[in-house]
Amino acid sequence: MATSTGPNLEPGRIAVEKLMDDTCDVYLPATPHKQDRDPETLRVLPATASRGARIYNNGRCKVKDATNNARGAPVAQEGGQMLVVSASQVDFPLGDVPASGFPTGCTIVVRSSRRNRFLVGNEYIVREPVEKSLAVKYGVLADKRKNVDP
Repeated sequence: MATSTGPNLEPGRIAVEKLMDDTCDVYLPATPHKQDRDPETLRVLPATASRGARIYNNGRCKVKDATNNARGAPVAQEGGQMLVVSASQVDFPLGDVPASGFPTGCTIVVRSSRRNRFLVGNEYIVREPVEKSLAVKYGVLADKRKNVDP
């Protein structure tokens, strides 16, 4: 039922949060380490990055893997082709997320999943928040990186 301040979103928020039965950790972005050289071959080793501080610990989340977004950019190297970008959406309870949200570049690691064991250990990098006017959850678009040991 609508009130003078807008619709009552509480029942929707409760229903959405009941579906969040995965658990995730979220880490701040870290600064990459400098590149080193292999002492024997003198080849440059790829730069590595460690995770920053953990800002969300074993909290509820829901992973929707492979949400498709299309972007078309007539770039010469791409030959003017339509580029399909696959991103995952990860949702969190609205009240559990810091007021400023999760910054771009944060790392999300799935610790457990009740419905899909193949999600456990997946690592995602936050691309951008999903903004909605009637928010009942906090969602981000994230790029899947790799499977890691949670």
